[in-house]
Amino acid sequence: MYARVRNPRFFVLIAALPTCIVLAGPNTAWAQNGTWSSTADLTVIQGQNTATKLQDGRVLVVGQDRFGHMAAEIYDPASATWTLQANPIRQRYGFTATPLPDGRVLIVGGDAFGSNTSEAFDPSSGTWTATANLNGPRVNGRVAALADGRVLLAGGARPPSVDPLQDAEIYNPANDTWTVTGSMVVALPWFTMATLQDGTVLAAGGGYDNITSEVYDPIAGTWSQGGDVAGANQGFTLTVLADGRAFAVGGTGTHHLYDPVSRTWRVTAAPGVTAPYTTSTLVQKSTVLLAGTDYCCSASSAVFDPSSETWQLTGNMVQRPRQHHSAVLLNDGTVLSVGGYYEGPPCDEGTCTVYALKSAEVFTPQG
Repeated sequence: MYARVRNPRFFVLIAALPTCIVLAGPNTAWAQNGTWSSTADLTVIQGQNTATKLQDGRVLVVGQDRFGHMAAEIYDPASATWTLQANPIRQRYGFTATPLPDGRVLIVGGDAFGSNTSEAFDPSSGTWTATANLNGPRVNGRVAALADGRVLLAGGARPPSVDPLQDAEIYNPANDTWTVTGSMVVALPWFTMATLQDGTVLAAGGGYDNITSEVYDPIAGTWSQGGDVAGANQGFTLTVLADGRAFAVGGTGTHHLYDPVSRTWRVTAAPGVTAPYTTSTLVQKSTVLLAGTDYCCSASSAVFDPSSETWQLTGNMVQRPRQHHSAVLLNDGTVLSVGGYYEGPPCDEGTCTVYALKSAEVFTPQG
């Protein structure tokens, strides 16, 4: 049985179970918004993972198998099939994946004792190569690809401590080096980052009742305050919109728009999908798909139109309700949703069993 441990900084699942036989409810679709359909299951990876679109349109997924061993698979949208790849060099948890300009994917993250290592996957050869060491061990950090091809890594923690880090560093793939850059204004215990259209990086998150934001300037190498996100809660995603604004959504009560010019946040319309650890994906270059709700009881999704600031429900996800999954916009405009967790029977005194999912599905927007 899985033991689930929750705190503001980490989500840990221990052990493994076979796939649950409890199915989601009937699929209800609103044709004007799009529909979900099943695709092939992952070969060995289950549960939480990273999914990165490669330059040729395929998707690299990195995660753990049912025994907790690191694995990598590639999804080919043309054939709707998964192919196992060479295993990553190190055993990791709380890691990140970032595409590099040369087509490789950079993996950064630690183990239970902290790790300062990084490695890169080359899809042309299907091999992993060790890259330069970080300046300090880190787990559960956040990354953002900068406009000049470098990668910003910030926050996280240094095990065995769970205290959040303020420090940040930058990876330069041109010379395979990690360089310390300016520290964050405040160490955020739980946050997400996104690169804005002006090249700066927005970080937003914090404690249970103190959600704030910061902005990193890659030219100056410094952080500055970006404004409080009043009324927001943890567990939200951050999506950069076509008009340059950023959209924070998910968790409980987080549906906020960020104006990079004024560095201010304001509340917008609330979605019908309200749970932490959803995914949000920019589709059709303008609207945002929010998918994956609570563990046990709902598999709904919704689409947000930033121009009218309105939501419309889409068809239910056809697999089980899922959280902590990954989502990737494919080249044909569809969205691949992969893995995650589902909570269902057997239950004991209100606590149900958590199952790691190997399933995947595809959202096809209408029009």
